Amino acid sequence: MNQSFKVITQDKAAEPYLRELDSIISLTRRIGILYNEAVKTLNSYHSVKTAQRMIRKLEVYSEALIKLQIQAIQLTNKFQEQDRR
Repeated sequence: MNQSFKVITQDKAAEPYLRELDSIISLTRRIGILYNEAVKTLNSYHSVKTAQRMIRKLEVYSEALIKLQIQAIQLTNKFQEQDRR
């Protein structure tokens, strides 16, 4: 099988980081589902007003996803800094 593997151990110090990262990932999934629903609505035949409303929702969802990605990066950087000490 000549495949390498990694042993994962439980690190009590990492629990707050993992809990917060899990929360960010969950929110990202929820927003992703809403985003997909908005795209499906936009792709089906609707009025101009509905299309404008859906486009605005997509903009809001995109902004929220970007903020969550930034939070995840900052959280990870902070954890890595603490881990180095």
